[in-house]
Amino acid sequence: MSFENTQYARDYFQCQIPTIIRTLKQIAANQEKQIELQQQALQAIVAPQKAFVCREENSAALYSDAGNINQLFVTTSPGEAISWAQKALCIAKKGDFHPYSPEDESDFFAKIADFKGSSVWVYKSKKEDARENYGICIDVVDLTQSCQQLRHLFE
Repeated sequence: MSFENTQYARDYFQCQIPTIIRTLKQIAANQEKQIELQQQALQAIVAPQKAFVCREENSAALYSDAGNINQLFVTTSPGEAISWAQKALCIAKKGDFHPYSPEDESDFFAKIADFKGSSVWVYKSKKEDARENYGICIDVVDLTQSCQQLRHLFE
């Protein structure tokens, strides 16, 4: 009796081979998915999608050149942007400059965490009508924009 005509052959060709093929297809699909996820993770690390432009903007009462930038810090990390904002706000408070309300401060940080541009204005002695004030600002720049669109942001 030849092998093809045995029960072992029938089990092998009808059960074991199809099972092996299904398993190999599953392994291949899992590997493709893993490679895709790794490429996405690598792309996110290599080419960040957003940049945070952190700055302090002068008021007319503090400087005659209102709107000019006092400090500038750029990062692709939201954590670093929030840390910069916390330090800038701490320095402002030490100089008796405060946001008008606690909500202004909490909204400022919430927007940064949501990848939205945000600013908080700090006023001397916490008086909103104080002539001495300045903004702690964070702009979010989408790096996937074209070069022309990015240039337009800084004109």
